[in-house]
Amino acid sequence: RRRIGVTAAQFRRTLSVSLGLAGAPEGIRAIAGRARGHAAVHEGPPAGAASTSWSGQVDSGGASLATDVDAAGYGDSGDSGDPVDSDAPAGAPRLFEFPVHEALVRDPGWTAALDALRERRRRGESLGRWRRRASVKPVTFEDTGRLGDKAVHLHLEHRVARRLLGRFTAQGLVHHDLSKACLTVASGRDTRVVLLGRLVLYGRHAARLHEEVVPVTARWVAAADRPGALAPWGRAGEQTTLEALQAALDAAGDQRIPAAVRARFAASAERDIHDLKPHLERRADALIEDVKAQLAARAAAESRAMRQLLERQRERIAATARDSAQMALGFDAAERRQHEADRRAWDRRLAAIDGELESEPRRIADTWAVRAARVDPVGIVWLWPAP
Repeated sequence: RRRIGVTAAQFRRTLSVSLGLAGAPEGIRAIAGRARGHAAVHEGPPAGAASTSWSGQVDSGGASLATDVDAAGYGDSGDSGDPVDSDAPAGAPRLFEFPVHEALVRDPGWTAALDALRERRRRGESLGRWRRRASVKPVTFEDTGRLGDKAVHLHLEHRVARRLLGRFTAQGLVHHDLSKACLTVASGRDTRVVLLGRLVLYGRHAARLHEEVVPVTARWVAAADRPGALAPWGRAGEQTTLEALQAALDAAGDQRIPAAVRARFAASAERDIHDLKPHLERRADALIEDVKAQLAARAAAESRAMRQLLERQRERIAATARDSAQMALGFDAAERRQHEADRRAWDRRLAAIDGELESEPRRIADTWAVRAARVDPVGIVWLWPAP
């Protein structure tokens, strides 16, 4: 959760919405329909619906993520349908039809993921024949408690889930500016704003060493009534705001916000970002130093472990060489030749270990060394008090 900034429950809901899984809860399917409808018609959101970009409009239902995933090519199977196993006993995990669209079939990047949803390939069966014969199986988000090929458990480590999560994490390298805004109804009396930034630390060869979503929260005041810049909440106020945000995202789509209110916040977006971005950068700078210290501690621990491993290996090889020297007295010619070959291999390995005791700790330290850091604002959320 800390690395990707999304909980398993949120991922499940997002996946249900973005893929249009048949049998998704009515509220989720309604949000998905509104989000997809807006993505297809850019003239404006329907009543109570969501827009997907902060440049011009504000999301009032929290569904912009689903629209982004749909636009990325994950498709739309419609908003109707029943669970695949409608006759399943009460309490059993629900099975959902996975929509396979032509765009996914033609995309080579999805081939392995879709194959992971098919039944097992028969021995000697060609790939083409197998893919024509074996259709994609239903998916479930929970353990069914039984073995078999009836359904695929779509957990977070599954290829399909990793493929979708890769889309989320890759956005940090694509969008250079804030690209998502959301206005939602939340509990409380104050109107609050949350600026979300993504902090990424890169190591050697642009390897991602750390990724974290950094929030900055504040009490929102209209620009005309604002005496100065927005001031961030303290620790207690921030925690309360983030809890309200979590609850609001869980209930997204249940409340409608008037168009005049959406327009008011859209007009304030640029000013709000300008006020909160310096605080985001300062918080990110402090986190960078903390994460660097943690990475350095991890590098030191791995270096010690590697040095101990090499030293133990050197001791075992030396002990084996001593023992074998005594046993070689009774060897015949073939066994002596094998023993000499083993001894030469041990000597080479002992010489290599001497060098690795110096080079491996340096290599590990270099692997965990931070070469670059980047923080980008990726989203802004306003929490409008519930009427």
